[in-house]
Amino acid sequence: VRLTVLAGLSAALIFVEAPFRTVVPVALDVREDYTLTSPAAGFLTAPLRTRHVNAGEVLLRLDNPGLLEEIALMRADLAGAEAAYATVQGADPAQAEIAREQVDSFAERLAVLRAEQAALEVTAESDALFLPQASQLGRYLRPGAPIGVLLPDAEDAALTGAFPERYVRLYQDALMDLELRIAGRFEPVPPEDVTLVAIPGLDPESGRRSYVLHLRLETGPQTLMGQPADLKLR
Repeated sequence: VRLTVLAGLSAALIFVEAPFRTVVPVALDVREDYTLTSPAAGFLTAPLRTRHVNAGEVLLRLDNPGLLEEIALMRADLAGAEAAYATVQGADPAQAEIAREQVDSFAERLAVLRAEQAALEVTAESDALFLPQASQLGRYLRPGAPIGVLLPDAEDAALTGAFPERYVRLYQDALMDLELRIAGRFEPVPPEDVTLVAIPGLDPESGRRSYVLHLRLETGPQTLMGQPADLKLR
């Protein structure tokens, strides 16, 4: 009888979930939150260096001779269209309407080119530490090319780490608390400060869906640059 009871208890324990406990390595989310990319195409007009910058300070300027040439040609076209409009404005209403539309078209295209020209100058949105990646004088940058990393002085740090798929359901149903271990410190983390995100598509090697944890930490990102950290969940 005793053996029967023990066997039944063992079978019952199989269906009891073990405590949810895992450790997720996390790091500063440099790629998504702090990487600065080129908004336009052009050549660097000056070498870049690591430095602290103030809000509104110019980080870099790009030179795009082709764009400047387009602007000059468009200004000439606009001036010609405006002269043509002035000639027919009071004499021929139909021709004046056509000329007016031509002026508006050239003005709109010139405004677009001016906006592209303004994008050749990149400024800091806030006081920050600038760590350049593309630094050589005269280097050509395409739109979206990484320029470097900009770490704000006063802003919560954004961290991220890959989360195991096998723990997703437990994370959603049984998460009790979290603790971050970083630089020899242990800090409790409110669950509302952590977000689990599913990456679209499946991993080509494993055929599984990938998940990523995003965490906001009330400390400056500069102090966490290059610091390994672990997020313990249970």
